[in-house]
Amino acid sequence: AVPRHINVMDLKVGDVVRLKSGGPEMTVQSYPYPMLDGKDDSKAECVWFEEVKLHKSVFKVDELLKLDHDVR
Repeated sequence: AVPRHINVMDLKVGDVVRLKSGGPEMTVQSYPYPMLDGKDDSKAECVWFEEVKLHKSVFKVDELLKLDHDVR
C-alpha cells in the first residue's frame, strides 16, 4: 500500500488509512463525522482490529494518510 496525503474531498467511508505517525491500517467508518450541530469534515471515525478485538476512534483528517490498495 502506498500512503498519500488526504485531500478532504477524496476521503470516503471504506477507505483504508493509517496515522501519519504509524500504527495499524484502519477503515473509515464515518465521514464526515456526525455532530449534534451538523457534520464535521475535519474528523473521521475509523475502525481497526487488534487480534480479535475491534477498536473505534475519531481522528482529525490531518492526522491520517490514505493507503492505496490494489483491488484484485
